[in-house]
Amino acid sequence: MLVVKTVVFSSCAVLCFTALGYRVTASWRNRRDPAVVALIVALLAEGLGWVLAVPQIAAAFDDGTGVPNLAVLLMHVLAVGLFTPSMLILLVYWSHPPEQAWPRARRRIAYAVVVSAALVALWVYAAVEQHSETYLPQNYTRPAVAIYTLVYVITFGAGLIEIFRMCVSCARRTEEPWLRRGLRLTALGALCYLSMCVNRITGMVLAYLGLDPLRWEWLTPVGCGSAILFIALGLTIPAWGPRLAVWVRSYRTYRTLYPLWLAIYQAVPHIALEPPRSAAYDLVQTTELSHRLYRRVIEIRDGLLVLRSRLTSDLLAQAAATARTAGRDPEAVVAASQIRAALGAPVGGEDLAFFSPPIDSLPSEIAWLVRVSECFVRYPWRGGPAAPPPRPTELAGDATWESRSSTGSA
Repeated sequence: MLVVKTVVFSSCAVLCFTALGYRVTASWRNRRDPAVVALIVALLAEGLGWVLAVPQIAAAFDDGTGVPNLAVLLMHVLAVGLFTPSMLILLVYWSHPPEQAWPRARRRIAYAVVVSAALVALWVYAAVEQHSETYLPQNYTRPAVAIYTLVYVITFGAGLIEIFRMCVSCARRTEEPWLRRGLRLTALGALCYLSMCVNRITGMVLAYLGLDPLRWEWLTPVGCGSAILFIALGLTIPAWGPRLAVWVRSYRTYRTLYPLWLAIYQAVPHIALEPPRSAAYDLVQTTELSHRLYRRVIEIRDGLLVLRSRLTSDLLAQAAATARTAGRDPEAVVAASQIRAALGAPVGGEDLAFFSPPIDSLPSEIAWLVRVSECFVRYPWRGGPAAPPPRPTELAGDATWESRSSTGSA
């Protein structure tokens, strides 16, 4: 259990300080905003609390100060007196105008001061003179510690329930999708945190029944670790979530265009600024996605301009017939069939144009080529079975890059 708590509580501290650093960096320009201040205080208090919860650090802290179990008291005061009030103040400012938010915030601050003072008084009165690795479970049978536990668990649990309620309420009212997701994750984290409160109450009952409360102590690190993970994600995802979504869309689009781009490259090698190495290499190209995606679109378009010389009226008619058998997206099926036909046809056609709907921007062109690439792999052409997609590791002929580059590039 000592090892489990060390790993889990250390991870919780790292998560909190990572989220704190990210939020400070992202919100520095708005550092005077009360909501931002409350968020920073909440993450800082929770991070410090989990540092003090690490058993080795708690023992060293108690030895250094000469006061047994002082780390436990500070951890609980940080949770009840700073973390939950700051979270509630944050949600108050998110859900109310400033003139209404401050009176509500002030009441929560006063409540936190009273509860913190009560915890300090009860802890001093309990006067446990020896360091305890698990302060609460090892001292449940002391009346003063039992009262201390009840005050801590009830006030902390009440704060978590209020955080859950306000997060759900704010999530229902907000129109910003990433903020809504963040609020729901934070609400889920508050629910996971409640498992610790339930475990403490249950453990106290077991101790008074003569049973061992440490038997279920593993529930505390499991519940707390899950809670901090969800809360850290929930408080930061509104900032990094949209950028991650853009990156994921760009990467998915970049990969979707790969079969179409590779087939055209094999027919017209000089379009590529860089020759393909392998499908695995293309899979791990995750940097500069905007530039890579732009190059891929340009190279596909350059290749199609060259392949126009292979189109004939007969090939276009066959492509149109193929579209009539397509289950969906017949326009993209027509274009994909024309491209497949041109790839297999000799040079010297009628220089006709590939089918394309009106395109007025780069995003619309990317969307169109994605549809074509999907149909290029999925649907048949020329009335027969689908031609197999090009093998990712195939390159056009045995020509080297140097010889191909001498013919020009897009």
